[in-house]
Amino acid sequence: MPRAEKGVLDLSSWNFPDDGSVSLEGEWVFWWKEIRDPDDPFFSDPAVYVNVPDVWTNYEIDGQALSAEGYATYSLILIPPDELQTYGLYIEGEGSAFALWLNDRLLIRKGRVASDSHSRLRDKGPLTLYFESNGEPLRFLVQMSNDQHRKGGFRNSFLLGLVEPIHHYQLVNWFIEAFSLGVLFIMGLYHLIIYHFRRTGKAPLYFALLCFLAALRHGVTDQCILPTLFPLITWSGAIRMEYFVFYISPAVFVLFFKNLFPDDINKWFARVVIGISLVFSTLVFIFNTMILSHTVTFYQVVWNIEIPYYIYFIIRIARKKRAGSSYFALATLIFFSTVVIETLVINKISDPIRINYLYPLEMITSFGFLAYIFVQAIYLASRYSSAFARAESLAVKLRETNRDLEYSEKKYRTIFEESKDMIFITGVLSRVQDFNPVCTEILGYTREELLSLFMKDILAESDDFYRLKNKIMEQGYIKNLETILLSKSGRPVNVLVNVVQRKGEDGQLRSFQWVAKDITAMKQAEAERLRAQEFEQMSITDPLTKIHNRRFFNEAIKKEEARTRRIFKPLSVIIFDIDNFKTVNDTFGHFIGDQVLQKLAALCRDTMRDSDLFARFGGEEFIILTPETDSHTAMDIAERLRAVVNETIMARCNEGDILISISLGVASWNPAESPDISAVLDRADRALYDAKNTGRNKAVLWEDLGNKGMVIKGRRINFIETESAL
Repeated sequence: MPRAEKGVLDLSSWNFPDDGSVSLEGEWVFWWKEIRDPDDPFFSDPAVYVNVPDVWTNYEIDGQALSAEGYATYSLILIPPDELQTYGLYIEGEGSAFALWLNDRLLIRKGRVASDSHSRLRDKGPLTLYFESNGEPLRFLVQMSNDQHRKGGFRNSFLLGLVEPIHHYQLVNWFIEAFSLGVLFIMGLYHLIIYHFRRTGKAPLYFALLCFLAALRHGVTDQCILPTLFPLITWSGAIRMEYFVFYISPAVFVLFFKNLFPDDINKWFARVVIGISLVFSTLVFIFNTMILSHTVTFYQVVWNIEIPYYIYFIIRIARKKRAGSSYFALATLIFFSTVVIETLVINKISDPIRINYLYPLEMITSFGFLAYIFVQAIYLASRYSSAFARAESLAVKLRETNRDLEYSEKKYRTIFEESKDMIFITGVLSRVQDFNPVCTEILGYTREELLSLFMKDILAESDDFYRLKNKIMEQGYIKNLETILLSKSGRPVNVLVNVVQRKGEDGQLRSFQWVAKDITAMKQAEAERLRAQEFEQMSITDPLTKIHNRRFFNEAIKKEEARTRRIFKPLSVIIFDIDNFKTVNDTFGHFIGDQVLQKLAALCRDTMRDSDLFARFGGEEFIILTPETDSHTAMDIAERLRAVVNETIMARCNEGDILISISLGVASWNPAESPDISAVLDRADRALYDAKNTGRNKAVLWEDLGNKGMVIKGRRINFIETESAL
């Protein structure tokens, strides 16, 4: 990058289309305590050259350092390329009032520049100017005054380039700032909504405040988006907003940390940080901007003193393996690193980080906070998902603590007042002497009304009181006993009661302590769960025979098909129905017919193997699925079942004992041979029809339909086979 020397910047050989834009940095002519006009001579004695950009307090004239408050004039001769060209000049914005002249033409004025009255600066937002050059030397004259900030002077350099690159540079800067501002605002709003719906923990609230504070700082610095959108925000107001965010953020940070890890951060450290933060934040509304700008240096020291403790804190939670400590450590280290870097850059201790020579990242804290938000959002999401489990664990620990530890009166009163369980202190005669606030919330009584009651008045059943009292006197305590309390309105409250005796120093019984945990919601949830299980079981069970129904079988056979393909072993299906079952219903009635079906289902269930699946397929038709079973084994099962049914009395009536027979169809399926398991159902069904058409009371294997001599069967006279038999 070319730099100005002795007030002259020679760009005659600079190729703007190829080489890009140029920052007007280097040695400018400088007149302190003078406001030069454009027609004044360029060089005058004594000629002083200063480095631009920089602040006045870093300059010395005659060995004396300049003060922050004052006025001066800068001048630079620029020799452009020898051609007619339109240029763009990007001015990032200065923190002091200034007027910029090009030759004898005023380009821009920000605030009022004068030796007797300074500033009146309303805004310092970036802007872009355009002008033409015919190749003649150009003289830039900057008149500047400051009485509002400790960093007076030409703080930010001008960027000169062709129109399109300068316009693109402005858009890129605006987009980055607007995107960052939008992300911060949306994340803050999101976590504020989370807190609105779930206020048990304040971490989302503090995190939302951090997001809003970072968005506010982002909006009033760099591109000054908020003052642009809201012109009522003056330069002074924007500075105060920036400082307020800088001062109050540590307090919100420490509250956020303490809410996430209450046992790991020192309470005195938190109090000191919050106190200092509030003191400095109050200064924003008291002092003018010049004094405020000096307080920033002191607060930067405070920030950097706090950082070592936070590093210790991160190491502490990492060693204790707190949930999410790795996320928290990464996010916090990124953010604090950007704070340190920005502090060093602002105080000119270090050069800014640059994406390239056009994009120095001086104010990088906001970008560090964006990274912080991203990592913390992941952590908070994981934290919310496990919140319920942690709540249960804390509840258990609290109950154990209440039971096992003896507290001092102060500690006991704290637990007593804040407990979510109902706690009653009763006398020896069980009259209520004291109770915690949640008792009135749940039961609806006033304090005066509860103090006039006995425990037997609160219990739903008076017998429960005497039963509880006897048990206390026998064993000295009651643990996790379920009973019911009645609210003032008569509403029952299911509770889990723990009762202990309270004795004085002399060992004599003084009172009883009753701890009643409201489990009404839990009982309702358990009832709903059991009801849902009952409905689910009913949906897959045949109501008459109490075995699986066809719906369940259809779902189960799909899973079994997949398993059979995986293990590559055969399975078989047995379909059977009752021979001439209609005659039973017509002769003895449907009540006897239902008894026959129920007896048959129970008999088959007892005869089958544990691995077989048995279901009612419809009417008097049943089906058996036998996993990992070939056709011959399935035929053995079918024949054994047929024989058992043949020999068993299914029902009794006035006409005598009822015997039945069944016909069975058997088919086997091998995934290597058949493409679809639906084929085996069709084959078994065809085998069943063959059994019925060839005499009934037999088992037919689908593979044997082509050879009738191989049919395995057993024949006997069926009780319901002919009407003469009936």
